[in-house]
Amino acid sequence: MPTLTVHKTLWNELENVARKRHLSAQKLATVALREYLQRTADDELLQHSQRVGQRASFAIQQSEQLVRQHRSQKISDPPTP
Repeated sequence: MPTLTVHKTLWNELENVARKRHLSAQKLATVALREYLQRTADDELLQHSQRVGQRASFAIQQSEQLVRQHRSQKISDPPTP
């Protein structure tokens, strides 16, 4: 496992929070890093979705209308067995 150097004041703050949550500072640091990595991945996915949405051939109003039409059609046309 790699060794990580953390500034003493930051580590002290982490230890204080960990103590309040009844966790070890190492465990809290691991949780915090995992959450950060997940948020980063979520942000990247959101940015990608926004870029794709901006290139969409339909305006948002047209897209909403298509979804409404599809939903109303699904409701009025029951599935056949």
